[in-house]
Amino acid sequence: MIKALVALLLIATCSVAQNKPSPGVKPPQTEPTYEQTQKWIVAKISEAGHQIGDNYYFAVAFTPAVPYNHGFLMIPTVESSVNVPTFSDNFDTGFLNKSKWEMSDRTDPNCFNGGSDVTFSPSNIDMSKGLLRMTLTQPTDRTSSGAEIRSIQTFGYGTYVAVMRQSSTAPTEDAVGKVVSGSTSAFFSFIDHSRTEIDTEFTGNKRHDIYFINRDPARTCSDVSAANLASGFHTYQMVWSASQIQWSIDGIVVATHTTNIPSAPAYIMFNFWGTNRPDWGGLATVGVERFFYIKSVSFTPEVKLSPEQLTSKCP
Repeated sequence: MIKALVALLLIATCSVAQNKPSPGVKPPQTEPTYEQTQKWIVAKISEAGHQIGDNYYFAVAFTPAVPYNHGFLMIPTVESSVNVPTFSDNFDTGFLNKSKWEMSDRTDPNCFNGGSDVTFSPSNIDMSKGLLRMTLTQPTDRTSSGAEIRSIQTFGYGTYVAVMRQSSTAPTEDAVGKVVSGSTSAFFSFIDHSRTEIDTEFTGNKRHDIYFINRDPARTCSDVSAANLASGFHTYQMVWSASQIQWSIDGIVVATHTTNIPSAPAYIMFNFWGTNRPDWGGLATVGVERFFYIKSVSFTPEVKLSPEQLTSKCP
């Protein structure tokens, strides 16, 4: 897809250049202006891109164009990012793909300092309904049984997207449920004791808030108010680059961090675990079963093309 769009840009530029008159033919009185040429090329890229498919975006940064020289137009500065995931999972096969994921099977005393001893168990992962459902129970205020998965592969700069529903008491994906105290559910990147950590986190004690956190391992955090996230599915996106991390919900940017940006590639993770701490996750709600739903996840690497890759002579 990347090569295809690069080729389209080159074809577009060559098409403009080939409008030059043949030898012996009187040239036109006026050539297209830089602005006209820019608009034409962008239109051609957009037109061809929509013929290939709508799941892409292509950003072009122009410097002043070199005159049509030796049959080609040079565009010295171009950066592109093409929305073609290199990793994805729709969780719709009825089982967890073990070539992509591993399930945690362990007990963490005072898990993440949340006040509860958490057992992460594969038995709390259900794939039978065409999506991933994680279950959390709290037999006592100090113990809980939850779930966690981690990608086999690590991933670096790029765009991470998950379609999920904030955890609640809803026993099925379409059922009505409520958010209750005593839990954290999360979509995040993580490696080596937070050498890289980039979080999208829901907590049971703040049902209308969502936390966006990054560590390297120093911490930057945003607490964003967003109503009714537990009532249905939403699309959550994290765009990670060397200079910033940007989070979006349903296509709307809700947080941007420019400090403590990590650089080490990390695992994609989802987990659901119990808490008993008033300031994070909330005090335990004993005996109430809760569910966290994930429909899909994808990763698209950051792509930057050099000027040399987008400078070519017409045939």
